[in-house]
Amino acid sequence: MDPDALLALCCPVFDFDIIIWGWTTDPDPTLLLKVMTSDAIPNGSSEAGYANPAYDLLYAQQATELDLERRRALVWEMQEIILNDVVYIVPYYIQSAQAYRTDRFTGWITQPTVVLEEPASLVNVEPVQ
Repeated sequence: MDPDALLALCCPVFDFDIIIWGWTTDPDPTLLLKVMTSDAIPNGSSEAGYANPAYDLLYAQQATELDLERRRALVWEMQEIILNDVVYIVPYYIQSAQAYRTDRFTGWITQPTVVLEEPASLVNVEPVQ
């Protein structure tokens, strides 16, 4: 079933026992964190229909936090909420192999992984001087 047909069937009433779905993102976690916000329910991004006001507040805070360590702490707290509330059960992680040249280029964003197909991962890449 194509994703649009699946979304039309599953999201308006959340009438399913199990769904296998996948997400990819750039190294910044904001996109995937938004999937679990209450705001993502009406537009179909939240196929789980999950809502948690505490999570929503943390999402808003991390999205504007400029201090990297404070933002990391907020994101980790959000991940703990999602884990404890069992919003998703992750049955596997897709294995992906990618190669990049550190001897010729610098500025690779490698956390959580290098995502070469995502333009946002490449904005800091420059030739080695």
